[in-house]
Amino acid sequence: MKFAHFSHVWNKPGMTAAERYAQLWRELAACDEIGFDSCFAVEHHFNPNESWMPSPSIYCAVAAARTRRMRVGAMGYVAPLYDPLRIAEDAAVLDNLMNGRLELGLVAGIVPDFFGPYRADFNNRRVLTHEALNFVKQALSSDGAFSFDGPVHQYQNVTLSVKPLQKPHPPLWIHSRDAETLAFLMSEAGVAHQSQHQSYLLGGRGQD
Repeated sequence: MKFAHFSHVWNKPGMTAAERYAQLWRELAACDEIGFDSCFAVEHHFNPNESWMPSPSIYCAVAAARTRRMRVGAMGYVAPLYDPLRIAEDAAVLDNLMNGRLELGLVAGIVPDFFGPYRADFNNRRVLTHEALNFVKQALSSDGAFSFDGPVHQYQNVTLSVKPLQKPHPPLWIHSRDAETLAFLMSEAGVAHQSQHQSYLLGGRGQD
């Protein structure tokens, strides 16, 4: 059995954001010390009465600095809010910062309010998330320059300055209860983990 610390980084009455973050880092350091296997946080936006973690990359960087052995990840980046190249570059650097402990999660997003201020396409979020997964896999596993021709994003002769430490890429997670997304994921290399309320697909470390 494995144990993970999973946080929405909820607002707590009477605590400033600085105090709440300091509490989170103490929790992660304690979990690392007593033998937890991993830690994850969500990405939420625009609700000061709920989650105070809008940046998965910041969470991962600080969590890595406050732990020694736990694997660290976002669960996950709300993929349609990003250019997927941004996710790939951040993931490559983070995996090196934490000496190969990164777990990379992507989600399509279920809250329309997250999308408007970013001018992101809520109705097309499934396509954008599938594209992001395919792009990140290719970008992180390419040895040199690569090109990508997706339904929304196209890139020509891109070379990442930093490659991830884990090969061919860090473990990839998709969190979804959407039937079409699950069918798409089952067509990819991976292992499905299902529970009563949610389903995950983990793309392992093996060769694609």
